[in-house]
Amino acid sequence: MESIVLTAEQVEAISEAFAIYGGIGVLVALFLYNLLSWFALKFVSWFRSFFEKPIYTDINERRARAKVSR
Repeated sequence: MESIVLTAEQVEAISEAFAIYGGIGVLVALFLYNLLSWFALKFVSWFRSFFEKPIYTDINERRARAKVSR
């Protein structure tokens, strides 16, 4: 079995690379999460609009009831 020997400089370079690329990865993940959340919010608001009555319909119904009750 062969052993791998790393110098202190190599270990330091590897740890710096992990820190840099890890930080970039976290920022990219947060951006993608933010983007997906925005799309989910837009989809939910778009989907919900199909189930809610428009406000003007409620006003017209109130006027119609008021005319009937007179």
